[in-house]
Amino acid sequence: MQNFDQLTPEELGKLFPIIMAEADAAWPAVFEAEKNKLLQHLPPELVLNIEHIGSTAVPGLVAKPTIDILLQINQTPDDREQVKAALAATGYECLDRPTLPPPHLVAMKGYGPNGFEGQAVHVHVRYAGEQSELVFRDYLRTHPEAVAAYEKLKKDLAVTFRNHREQYTESKTAFIQEMVNLAKAAPGKK
Repeated sequence: MQNFDQLTPEELGKLFPIIMAEADAAWPAVFEAEKNKLLQHLPPELVLNIEHIGSTAVPGLVAKPTIDILLQINQTPDDREQVKAALAATGYECLDRPTLPPPHLVAMKGYGPNGFEGQAVHVHVRYAGEQSELVFRDYLRTHPEAVAAYEKLKKDLAVTFRNHREQYTESKTAFIQEMVNLAKAAPGKK
């Protein structure tokens, strides 16, 4: 695999532009297949939870056709290295991301030296605890007006930042945080 950490954001953006796709009823099945592969390789004592997150986890939502997976793991002395080895055995390239929550790790596949190769998948590795990705996903699943607003935002940003993946993602942050705050403030929520 190519070492994508050596590419500039501009090079990454040209190689992997922001592309939107209509919702695909097959996305949940793709997630389940990836989840099963992960469970075959990950040490069971480390795995707390594996969830489908991101826009492909929300029925009817236009999305980048990337399956995002949240992998929550137990925190043990050698957990990070065990998880990295298991992900690599499943075909993922692991990237250290010090700006992400511990264990500062994301894994991806579906990317090649000439662009996308097959189904793109991202595994976001986290330790136990509340994950805003789950709160956001669940809020969207029950609030069609939020889905419509998010879809419009994403389509607009995909045009503006087609070749700037980081700016595309950063530009969604305020909307996502607003929806997470609304979800947490809803009656019956803590």
